[in-house]
Amino acid sequence: MPKSVERSGSAVLADVSIVAVDDNANTRRMLKELLLAFGARDLRFAADGETALSMIHGRTPDMVLCDWHMEPMDGIALLCQLRHKDSGLAARTPAIMLTAHTKPEVVKASMDAGANHFVAKPIVPANLLKRIQWVRSDERVFALEGDRYVLRSPAELAARQPVTQPSVAVQSAEAQEEVWEI
Repeated sequence: MPKSVERSGSAVLADVSIVAVDDNANTRRMLKELLLAFGARDLRFAADGETALSMIHGRTPDMVLCDWHMEPMDGIALLCQLRHKDSGLAARTPAIMLTAHTKPEVVKASMDAGANHFVAKPIVPANLLKRIQWVRSDERVFALEGDRYVLRSPAELAARQPVTQPSVAVQSAEAQEEVWEI
């Protein structure tokens, strides 16, 4: 690992719990080394989507790192299940998709499934740390739309709020008299 990343990343993630899921054992080992170098201490790793979902629902992490291509459940299916309204608080867990497939349609599909961000493989340590920090400072929030949670900016949420007229709490003197007359 480059010394500049090692220096700038040490202890940055000390308070962050992470579930990382990748079906490749070498990638899981590499992620573990990088995340430990960044200061993360609460790490859990899964080799498949089903195991990752069990981990996430058992104890919701602060962040999920998820591979795109896995068997039998790929990263898209994992995120779709995670973002479902029945996932409770876990549905709002930030997630970063990891994949060597960097075509625009893959990135779009990842974001549409509920990824907060995207990291291309092979993973460059500085890029992974930047994405994690970006996601941690992201102002967007998850909003329930239909049966799933989707990312929305505060401006998008404000624009969706119906504009209501303030209710008139003061009645005219005549109206008050009518109310009191029996």
